[in-house]
Amino acid sequence: MAQAQADTLSDIKSSGKITVGIDPTFPPYEYTNDSGEITGYSVAIMQSFAKDLGVKLEFQKTAFSGILPGLISGSFNAEGSSLNVTAERAKKVLFTVPYSKTVNGVLVRESEAGTFSGKTLSPESLSGLRGAVKTSSVPEQLLKGFNEQLKKEGKNRSPSSTWIHSIKLSAP
Repeated sequence: MAQAQADTLSDIKSSGKITVGIDPTFPPYEYTNDSGEITGYSVAIMQSFAKDLGVKLEFQKTAFSGILPGLISGSFNAEGSSLNVTAERAKKVLFTVPYSKTVNGVLVRESEAGTFSGKTLSPESLSGLRGAVKTSSVPEQLLKGFNEQLKKEGKNRSPSSTWIHSIKLSAP
């Protein structure tokens, strides 16, 4: 993937608009409300930014996996989806100062909570379970890494060739 060539702020101001690629499927940061409007924390920040620049804000709905390629190709001027900063991504695009911090976690059914209560979670303890993650996300990369680690160590607790299964969620 090539490095992004962004429009300058003066280019955006002279055009009168900023186009933002967004995957509105990650509440409360960016999502589509019951009225069909894109809203959330990230959206409010982009609205404030556009207002400060004196330009119109246009959102271009894009699958999360298309955010970086779209930004790099110039399909939009900025991205408005929650995007984890990684060294690999930072080689291709510039990031703002982060405005929030999140952590990844594991949710289990209440009926299965006792199985994990008081235990440190590890790839081995999660082996054989199914996990839901967003396509092209850091959690998806983590699950893939866990799968590779478990396969390499021969710690298969599932008849499947994949030990921790990644279910890719897409926009509704």
